Amino acid sequence: MTRRSPPPALDPAEIALFLDYDGTLIPYAVADPGRPRADPTLPPLLRTLVDETGGATALVTGRGVAELDALIAPLRLPVSGTHGAELRRDAGAPTEVLFRSDDVDAVEAEVRAFAGDADGLRVERKPMTVVLHFHDRPDLEPEIVARVRLIGEDRPDVVPQLGNGIVEFKPAGADKGFGIARLMEIPPFADRRPVFVGDDIPDEAGFAVVEALGGVSIRVGMGASRARHGLADAAAVRAWLRDLAGGEPTG
Repeated sequence: MTRRSPPPALDPAEIALFLDYDGTLIPYAVADPGRPRADPTLPPLLRTLVDETGGATALVTGRGVAELDALIAPLRLPVSGTHGAELRRDAGAPTEVLFRSDDVDAVEAEVRAFAGDADGLRVERKPMTVVLHFHDRPDLEPEIVARVRLIGEDRPDVVPQLGNGIVEFKPAGADKGFGIARLMEIPPFADRRPVFVGDDIPDEAGFAVVEALGGVSIRVGMGASRARHGLADAAAVRAWLRDLAGGEPTG
């Protein structure tokens, strides 16, 4: 197992806080890890974090911006959604589409043909991506990875992204690091120390960007990661955020 040091002491008035959603703020559902989950205790905590960071709190997620809005309603935040393909620069701004692929329909057809009627596989279509869920069939991962590579070779505008029990086909060029970098260019995020908390393979691109900017990378769970700091699970993330939201440096 990989052990990482706890997050360092941080002053919320000096940081730009970027948070993944699934597996980071909300634990995965045991019965169906791919299904979205809401928690009514989360929006008040996020609102306090927004206040303490002077507005420099954003969500960085593989989910679409509209879907995420429904999960944290009535709160609205700056969001990098769909693995960086969507961006909402502030709570009142429209959602911008930064990356799009015309091959998504064709990829969906190929993925559905591959999944067929296999038990434990589920195909999810999102506005700009296609997700194959195989949480219940980890034994099929080698076969899925091999097939994914073939689909990716035929569709250069769509990139397969492996995650915890999923593979998601997203527009080429989009990743969570790109979304964080765009937000770091604008107020209130600019000129602050970036902090990113995530739990999965797609979050590695975000960790790379915040580290390059002199920031803090925090991986949730014990998986291999480039992140320098760690928290055990979503409950530990919530506890750490509550301390941070209190306005006192945490250690």
